Amino acid sequence: MDCLADENMQNLNTLLTGGADGKFAIPLAKVSKHLTVLECDESCFIDTRDFESLLSKLQRHELHNVDVLKLDFQSFQLQEPFDLIFTSCSRHYSRNKEFGVWSFIDKILSLSHTGSLLFPEKAHFAVPYDHTHKMGIFMGKIS
Repeated sequence: MDCLADENMQNLNTLLTGGADGKFAIPLAKVSKHLTVLECDESCFIDTRDFESLLSKLQRHELHNVDVLKLDFQSFQLQEPFDLIFTSCSRHYSRNKEFGVWSFIDKILSLSHTGSLLFPEKAHFAVPYDHTHKMGIFMGKIS
């Protein structure tokens, strides 16, 4: 998230795949012109005694430049190209395992325009310790 302090990384049209508990959605929304969040886990939309949902956190932080869509990455249809794509655990979702890694990359390319940036991350809210998924971590600029 340190790179978001760079002025060139702000005011972008951003896509976040895997919004979960808002660990990345909140800081991305604060610097993005607009943030689209894809989340398919029903539990992320429900407030409980021990968990504040992503929607509630966005409301509490008064972030109104965010659309949260309840669907998985592979079924998302392009509305407009994104400047920044930040993947948060979307590749390993069980419903996405039927798609190969190249399908995942092709999907990212279809949602990007030339010059877009891609940032995948490591840990997710259900596993709070730092770990790396078998797909590895990669980042790149679409050219």
